[in-house]
Amino acid sequence: MMDLVESICSEAATAAAGTTVITVEGRELDLKPPWRRVRMADLIDQVHGVRMHPSMALEEARAICDRLGV
Repeated sequence: MMDLVESICSEAATAAAGTTVITVEGRELDLKPPWRRVRMADLIDQVHGVRMHPSMALEEARAICDRLGV
């Protein structure tokens, strides 16, 4: 699935802008594959310092999301 999303996004950018390099909110992004592969739980931990896991209780996950404003 990751390969498919990378392909669709990079091809769409090339079709629309003629390049895989686009600017979003003043930041330049290169959509050329391969992209960095990282698990969502690891990103949440890196950015917010909170460990989440699919096996955690739904109420606990909701409380974390509420606290983070998600």
